[in-house]
Amino acid sequence: MENRKIKKVPNKGIGFLNPNALYPNTLEKQVEGYLVRRVKEAGGLAAKWVSPGLNGVPDRIVFLPGGRIIFVEVKAPGKKLRPIQEHIRKKLEGLGVDFKVIDTKEAVNALFF
Repeated sequence: MENRKIKKVPNKGIGFLNPNALYPNTLEKQVEGYLVRRVKEAGGLAAKWVSPGLNGVPDRIVFLPGGRIIFVEVKAPGKKLRPIQEHIRKKLEGLGVDFKVIDTKEAVNALFF
């Protein structure tokens, strides 16, 4: 087998791409982590909701002191709900559920006012 030299190219980054383009869920995870911390600081619980057999359910069910319950879908800043998520949102809101789409830390903070 012949020895081939691999030309090394200096890493110049991704240039024109958004820094989050390679890891699009990074900002969403940061917002979700912030939500969990803030809810815990308030004495509440932000339970992860996973529902096999029912797609599109919100990411978290937030239980706050005083019996307040909020279903929360966390999105990266500026991202919209997928059609199945929008369907579930309408279904839950039709049942009288408090449903929030959170995409920033400021939106998380607004839950407590």
